[in-house]
Amino acid sequence: MSINKKEITKSLSQIKYPGFKRDIVSFGFIKNIKIEDDTVVIDFAPTTRDRKIISELKNKIETRLKNMKAVKSFRINLIKPGEKKQNPNQNTTRLPKKDKLPGVKNVIAVASGKGGVGKSTVAVNLAGALVKEGQKTGLLDLDIYGPSIPTMFSLRERPRLDEKNQEKVVPLDYKGLELMSLGFVINPEDPVIWRGPMVGKAVKQLLHEVVWDNLDYLVIDLPPGTGDTQISLLQLIPVSGAVIVTTPQEVALSDVRKAAGLFEKMDTPVMGIVENMAGYVCPECGHESDIFGSGGGAAEADRLKVDLLGKIPLEQSLRQSGDKGEPLVFAAPDSKTAEKFKTISRQLIRKTEQK
Repeated sequence: MSINKKEITKSLSQIKYPGFKRDIVSFGFIKNIKIEDDTVVIDFAPTTRDRKIISELKNKIETRLKNMKAVKSFRINLIKPGEKKQNPNQNTTRLPKKDKLPGVKNVIAVASGKGGVGKSTVAVNLAGALVKEGQKTGLLDLDIYGPSIPTMFSLRERPRLDEKNQEKVVPLDYKGLELMSLGFVINPEDPVIWRGPMVGKAVKQLLHEVVWDNLDYLVIDLPPGTGDTQISLLQLIPVSGAVIVTTPQEVALSDVRKAAGLFEKMDTPVMGIVENMAGYVCPECGHESDIFGSGGGAAEADRLKVDLLGKIPLEQSLRQSGDKGEPLVFAAPDSKTAEKFKTISRQLIRKTEQK
């Protein structure tokens, strides 16, 4: 019985990454399968630095290979993140390198473990705050199934094609903030009914077919959860770090751990947590009450050993500005809440400059 690469790949694709439904093949951890005489040689390149997970996955690969009758012997080359690999012909082979986006210095992903925590509101105002701090900034809406950026900026025009390359588009401009969203190119009434591969293709196009103009920061608004969009992003380009948005109550905090776990497994640092809806501010008297509890974001940041970047109140003007299509940092740049977003942006600037 001869050894078949397809059968080996099929067997290894049954190995799930701990805590996920995705397998190690679809994650891209199996970089190469070679057959040298009767020996199967596998290049295994996990992105995590967690030794326990690496050892667990390597043991599962070994078990799969031992159970295949056609495989007489095998060798697993473990390639750690950032390592170089020397092939038998003495030519240096590098791990596939994620190319930086042209025209972008730093990429910041804004994520959440679940929906309804105000992640897009935070992403929009954070991007605006970076502009107010003198940083050339762009905002990319990767919430494929529910793009909200067009509504939050009251923009419906389509991006124009780049004059130098007709296969790429130029992002829209809002008061110095560059914007791109799938919502600019599809009918807002049409639902997006796509399976995973189509989502991955859309993410790739939105990343590589937009001409960004020498940005200091590209803020990416991710969909909630830990699905195909997040994985595609982290596999395609280097991300400077992630900001995780949560609300104070425990039901939201439990999902923060899942979101943080994804970025850790994909070797991307979590820059900190933003606690949104941290106290309701009465528009009549200004009294603030903790209707969703308090202290949860700080406790979770402490547990994850990351910074609590800021606490954003549940404020009527913040909601209204988004509905009207003029984010708060632009509509009321001197307000207390706008200043909170600026404070968060200054921390992110400091963190990226220290890298």
